Amino acid sequence: LRESNCYKKISKMGFFVFFSWLNCILVTLILIAIFIKKRWWFFRPSLQIVLWFNLMVQWGGAFFSKYIYNFLPSPWHFFWVTWTIPFIIIIYNIAIGDLWVKSIWDKINQASLFHKEGLVRFFWVFIFFTFAINIYYFYKIPFKSTGLYNLFFNPLAANLAREESLKMISDSFIRYSYNIVTNAIAPVLAVIIVILYLKKRKNIFNVSLYSFFFIIGLLYILFVASITGARGGSAGVILCILVAVYILKKMPIKPRYFLIGLFAVLFIPVIITLMREGKYITISAFIRYFSYLIKRICVSPMEAGLWHMHYAQTNGIVGIEGVRPLAIIFGGEYINLPNIVGLAYEYNPLKTIHCDTGFFFDYYACFGIATIVISIFLTMLLDFVLPLLRRCDILMIPLLSLMFFKTVNFIESAYTVTFITHGFILIPFLAFLSSISIKKISSISNKQKFIISIKG
Repeated sequence: LRESNCYKKISKMGFFVFFSWLNCILVTLILIAIFIKKRWWFFRPSLQIVLWFNLMVQWGGAFFSKYIYNFLPSPWHFFWVTWTIPFIIIIYNIAIGDLWVKSIWDKINQASLFHKEGLVRFFWVFIFFTFAINIYYFYKIPFKSTGLYNLFFNPLAANLAREESLKMISDSFIRYSYNIVTNAIAPVLAVIIVILYLKKRKNIFNVSLYSFFFIIGLLYILFVASITGARGGSAGVILCILVAVYILKKMPIKPRYFLIGLFAVLFIPVIITLMREGKYITISAFIRYFSYLIKRICVSPMEAGLWHMHYAQTNGIVGIEGVRPLAIIFGGEYINLPNIVGLAYEYNPLKTIHCDTGFFFDYYACFGIATIVISIFLTMLLDFVLPLLRRCDILMIPLLSLMFFKTVNFIESAYTVTFITHGFILIPFLAFLSSISIKKISSISNKQKFIISIKG
């Protein structure tokens, strides 16, 4: 009887492993086919989330499917969440086809999309806002207390300094405004600088005064994004720049671009990790930690989600109290799930730890298997930004680049955190401002042409 039960368990686990791999591979093949035939569909936030979900959750889930089966009391819930959500969103994207995104792609292929005057205006607005928040940040927090300073002069205290230089700030205004700068304004500003430079100089290595200011500008943005010593700020800025350049090149299917991009995005985070742990920066150490970060990207979001799911299955779902806005609206006491899960599952955690996970798993811990319906609806809802985005000629490429970065955050953080704190909400807002600006610029240009024609 014992042997029979053991055989049944192995058989069930085999099915779980098989379908986990099948799910992962099928989604990957469908995404590749879409990219080859209809690559502009990836301008849609919902499909971007499926892409990042496949890379950062499904592949990790497939590789560790045996562990997941033995770890979770109800492992098939993990399968249904990671299978149903991507497939239904893919079906939804196929059903609506080229809606909204094809017109964006057509505009990108038009030379008239570049509006120097509008980009310069937004550049000065963003650089002023960034500089003002930067000054106020240092007024509240001495540079010696930041994670970046401690990376160079006291690496062993860098982790704690990173927490204290942002998450533990009592001034909510500086905390949220700095988050908006590093997660949204800085990446958009970097892309604007790169576009202006590429339109000015064909050779990026051309030594000139313009090139000097270009480099200084990018270094300042990377500095602002890395003040707390976190790895994500600089990686996000570089990712947005690379996505913008890739879009400007009409998104060619060249694997070397993706390999070069992966190296460029992870270069600074690898250096930060080595410094934080007090390691010498050598080629062998760089390769080892580079591999570690790739594993972290592909496994950690899945693992954090797995912990949230295990917590819910062993302790029960927490309901609306696990979603801060809902807890506030309905007068409940907020339950800080990321902190609770981090303290329960992380090895040697800090008291202030936040084990953040994507909203799919976050809402599973709150509402159970109903997260499937909730997550699909919320993912589709993000596509509302596209009607505004296709009208914002000036900031179209910077905002598309930012959107690729922000959809990654949805796999790593709660929905409302990414939407508000991490700055996704700025995409429709800036798209609206951009559409207004292009109308004013066009109106001024038409008046000037009319005056010139009269004088002529």
